[in-house]
Amino acid sequence: MFEVDPSLLSAESLARAAVILAVGILLLVSSLISIIVLLYNKTLHNCIGYYLISLSTADLLCALIIIPLSFYSAIAQQNRDFLHDDSLICRCTAYLQIVLLSSTIYIFAWIGVDRYAAFMKPSRYESEHTLTRCKCWIAFSWITAILIACPILIAKMEVNYYRDFELCILNWSSTMAYSVTLAVLVLLPSICTILFTSTSIITALQKTEELEDSQRAALELDQNFVVTLFVVICFTLSWSPIVILQFLPSDLIDPTDTETIRFIFMWLAIGGSSSKLLIYMFINPEFRRTFFAPCTGEVVNDDDDEEFGPRSRGLFATLCCCYCQKLCCCCCLHPSDHPMASPARSEYTVTTQNVAINSNRVFIGTLLVTLGLVSIFRAQDNTEMASQIGGRIASIFSVVYVTVPSIEVGKKIAHEVVKSRLAACVNIVPGVTSIYEWKGKLEEDNELLLIIKTKSDQLENLKSSIVKIHPYEVPEFISLPIETGSDPYLKWIENQVGEKKNEVNE
Repeated sequence: MFEVDPSLLSAESLARAAVILAVGILLLVSSLISIIVLLYNKTLHNCIGYYLISLSTADLLCALIIIPLSFYSAIAQQNRDFLHDDSLICRCTAYLQIVLLSSTIYIFAWIGVDRYAAFMKPSRYESEHTLTRCKCWIAFSWITAILIACPILIAKMEVNYYRDFELCILNWSSTMAYSVTLAVLVLLPSICTILFTSTSIITALQKTEELEDSQRAALELDQNFVVTLFVVICFTLSWSPIVILQFLPSDLIDPTDTETIRFIFMWLAIGGSSSKLLIYMFINPEFRRTFFAPCTGEVVNDDDDEEFGPRSRGLFATLCCCYCQKLCCCCCLHPSDHPMASPARSEYTVTTQNVAINSNRVFIGTLLVTLGLVSIFRAQDNTEMASQIGGRIASIFSVVYVTVPSIEVGKKIAHEVVKSRLAACVNIVPGVTSIYEWKGKLEEDNELLLIIKTKSDQLENLKSSIVKIHPYEVPEFISLPIETGSDPYLKWIENQVGEKKNEVNE
């Protein structure tokens, strides 16, 4: 089921898979680093720190579960039956998407409440917003998100696989009642909370003379105000393009580019969540100090307590240091083993350094092999890529087959659809014998075949026009995409169909 035929890989599928893989790696690395650093340093154990851990956990689940399936679907174009519409895996993927998105939106609402309390009531902030209460809110958000998405699995709502996004997504139009419920229970309260808290803070900042000293101190000393502001802004900016695109008229964008644009905007939105790491890195000095501690040799938590125990550099930190030693010019030693402190290295340090060096060689070798395979695939697909690009450009045109009982009906339909610019040309082919069963009786009729050339976006209008004129109770109307054709002829069809353009002779 999960086999991939290299001969079926195209340049487009490889490009899509590369984008998805890059987003997945970015989310995985950024979320892991954020969670590890935030948990490691006790100074960062505040409400905002735990909220960011929750957001990073959502990113981690997305990188580990959703993105691998999208990556496989991108490269296995001919063998992805397990991801068809309403399949179990597709339904579970849509369920997880709703859970992660709902929990993320709820956490943003709690962040707004936290920042409102920290600014408007700084004297009572520590007593009202305790870590225990913060953890309860996070747990409540996740439990609510898990339960509110259950109808997708229990009621077996319609879930479709969208090739544009390489994702399984809930069919919102067919589940309107559930969509409205989600909007009322998730989006509406969260957006209202964020707007109210942010508006209150901005309004208070405009009256600087009325600010208390404690409020000024909170703004100057608490970097979390800036961190949360940029996190919310980045989330909004990353999701805005795909949301706006869904409400734009379809005729504003070339149909040949719509699929690619939707794919890019969707994965830009998904990958935008990784910006939290950079935001915290540049704004919060404590986070930055903890992140670089493995290379600087600095002991972040220098106190030994029952909860965390003695602070020392572990294998993970040592490996990180070994990988980046050429950049930061540090060596893989515990501070007590540094050459300035002791002339001899411990056996533990040498062993971990050798592990890191060997791992680095394996990584580089794997990377080179992967690049070689990609080069081979690209070399094999050069001709196929050119034909696919041409085919996709030409797929905006279609040919339609319609049978008619007489030459008079055929000419009437042909004149009407050409005159109304629903078709560029109609060929009337006589001498067609049709054998079929109708109302339990075998029929044999002499008919004529209309071969109609048009644009794919006019098929519905063309069908409606023909059905109104056609004398049959059930007229034949079959359309096929034009995969390729001469450029001048296709250009002529484009000019003849739809709104009037500069005409080109056939």
